[in-house]
Formats: sequence, structure tokens, C-alpha cells
Amino acid sequence: MGVALFTSRILVPLVYYPFYMLLLIGLISRSVFKLNANHACLLATVLLIFVFHLPYVKDFTSNFIYTCLWLVNILISALVYNMKSTVAIEKSLAYFGFFLIGTFVLLRLLGVHPSGFYGSLGFNINLVAFFVTFAIYYLFINVQGVKSRYARYPLAALSLLTGSRMHLLMYFGYAAFQSRLVLYLSLFFGVALGLYFLPSASIVFDAVSYLSTGQFSFSEKFDDTRRIYLAIAALESLKNTFPLGSGFGLENYVQFAGINIGDAYSGSVRLSMSHNFYLSYFALSGVFFIPLLVFLLRPIFNSVNEYKYLYMMFLIGIAFNEYITSPIFWVVHGLVLRESFKR
Repeated sequence: MGVALFTSRILVPLVYYPFYMLLLIGLISRSVFKLNANHACLLATVLLIFVFHLPYVKDFTSNFIYTCLWLVNILISALVYNMKSTVAIEKSLAYFGFFLIGTFVLLRLLGVHPSGFYGSLGFNINLVAFFVTFAIYYLFINVQGVKSRYARYPLAALSLLTGSRMHLLMYFGYAAFQSRLVLYLSLFFGVALGLYFLPSASIVFDAVSYLSTGQFSFSEKFDDTRRIYLAIAALESLKNTFPLGSGFGLENYVQFAGINIGDAYSGSVRLSMSHNFYLSYFALSGVFFIPLLVFLLRPIFNSVNEYKYLYMMFLIGIAFNEYITSPIFWVVHGLVLRESFKR
């Protein structure tokens, strides 16, 4: 218990400390820095979510902490957006990602799976995958020369030693953004593999039954039942707390979800968020999720720099977790909003 407490409260935040120190230094050295319209609208939306949920949140502390996380991360994005040069932060993140890839190789040689190793330290492998993806993307957009080009692909392959399905789909997403043919092939093979690995078609009938009757039960045992009932919990929570949602914070979400999932599913559950940012935060913020999503997607259409596709990959990534509150997401958000890079 003591080790778990140490890793969850000390080790995990350590990877975020450099980002928070960067923000603190930036705020001290620049008494005021410009917020563009995207940052201002995101800040306003988050504050509105916080204020509108104050009368009925079940856990005020959780609501306050998650609100602060959002506000700090948006300010990190604004700081990156205002930097004269982002070379140092880009290189630092890239080198850290390459270091992680090196540890993957070493762990594999020792017969240890990276997912299990980092999980034992309290780091979810999907969080690690975000840092590694940044490093590989940085390599692709910055390294020149024929030999260097060929070196990129083996490194990209080694980075997949995370064993994360999310990580693989982020890479597929990048390939699909670059080529319509790859997009069509990815969709085809995705459907084909989904049908192949599906134990039976019964899950489809279970879903149809849930949509028509509001009741859900597993017809057969699946390897990923938890993801399915967590999605059911999010949908039920959204339905019962609409239009405002449950309010920010894991504790608020879990308490509402724990009450509401009983309306549709009577099996035993171990609740957390739904492992899908879009579904979880729709249940958390209700109708406020619409402007929140609009301002998160807006940089895709306005971006004129090379980090556009990395940001799109990260948006795919958060469909498998809630690492929207990880500072590295917001560094990339700040990078993608910049008009150009002063190198």
C-alpha cells in the first residue's frame, strides 16, 4: 500500500513538474503574456463549467483540483504559444522520448514488458506513448538526409514496444492523414480485424438491446468487458445528469456513474472514467462539452505549421484515455497554434 501511494502521488506527478516549473518561470519573467482567442475561450468555458456545477457537486475538492489542472494546462499552452523560440522545449521532449524508447529495448532484452514495468511505477503506458510519439514525430519533421530518413522507421517500430493499441492507432492515424489510400486500407483492415477478433456477434445484440430497452448484460465473456461497462456507465451518467453533467473531478464522476449504472447494468463493476476523453467529459460537463470540443478542434482548421498532424494524433489518443490533463498535450496545443517557428 505504501509503495502504491508513493508511486501514485510522488512519481507520477514528477514527469509533470518540469512543465509546471516552465509555467512558473514564464509567469515570473513575463508579468503578462498574450492569450489568443482560443485560449481565452477555453479558459472561459472551463470556468463556466466550474461555476455552474458548484451548487450540486458531490466532491468540491475534486472539482476544484480538476478545474485548476485545466486552467494551468491552458496557460502552459499560452506560454508555449508566446515563446520567441520553442527549440529548447521541443528538443527536451524529443530526447526524453528517445530515452524512453531506449528503456523499452533494454527492458525487452531483460524479458520485462515495458507496460508492466512502467505500470508498476504508476505510469500508464498510454501516457508514456504520448512522450514517445512526440519524439518520433519530431524526428520525422526535423531530420534531413537519406540515411536519417531510413533510421526513422526502425525507431518508430521500436517505439511500438509500448504494446499500446492506442499508440498503434495514433500511427495509423498519421499515415491516414498523409494518404487517402492508407485511410481506406486502414478502415478496411480495422473492420476486418475487428470482426476476426470478436468472439461472437453477441456483443452487437447486447448493444442493440441496451439501445432499445435501456438494459445491458453480457451474453458471453469478453476480454475487455470493463471498457464496455465503463462506456455504459458514462452514457447512463450523461443521461441522468443532462444538461449540466456531473462536474469536473474523478470522484464526482465515479459517484454519479456508480449511482446511474445500476439503471442499465446489474453486474459487478470497478468504476473509473470511461477511458475515452470524449465520452467521459461529455458526461462530466454536459452541454458545456460542445464549446469545449469546438475550441479543442479549432486548431486543426486554423493551423499553418508542422505540428498540426501531431495534434491530430493526440486527439486520436485521448479517445482511449483521459490524458487531456497531461501537460504534454497542451504543449503540442500551444505549438500547433503558433504561426511559425523562430529557430
